[in-house]
Amino acid sequence: MPGGFVSPGETVMQAAARELMEETHVKGIPLRQLYTFSKPGRDPRTWVMSCAHLAVLDTGQIPTEAGDDASETRWFTVTLNRKGEDCQKDLLYELRLEDGDTVLSSSLFCPPVFDEDSCTARNSEGLAFDHGSMILCGLKALFHI
Repeated sequence: MPGGFVSPGETVMQAAARELMEETHVKGIPLRQLYTFSKPGRDPRTWVMSCAHLAVLDTGQIPTEAGDDASETRWFTVTLNRKGEDCQKDLLYELRLEDGDTVLSSSLFCPPVFDEDSCTARNSEGLAFDHGSMILCGLKALFHI
């Protein structure tokens, strides 16, 4: 997931477009601000707010090429399974991203009615701290989960 910091003199949207271009060489696509992740303690390094963005595009038209501070870039097939229907208990979402032999995953526990900061990731493989929650947020926006 491309990311970075906002430079002095640029907007959050400009920073998102710049980071996407710097890390993947993808440019000129319409980005939509998805959510600002700001829960204290979400990033183990320090308190950081992350403004997640979303774009819908045809991956067949966009080649993958790593940029200056990304070692590799690729498209993943995303699978999400929800387990549990009890409206009184947390729901378990199993998130899986696959590209050939590479599999990334996260188990996300969310209350029955959840916002973007209320899910807890457990057993994440290959995804940093709350990045599974960010992907779930994008899927929620796209498919009204």
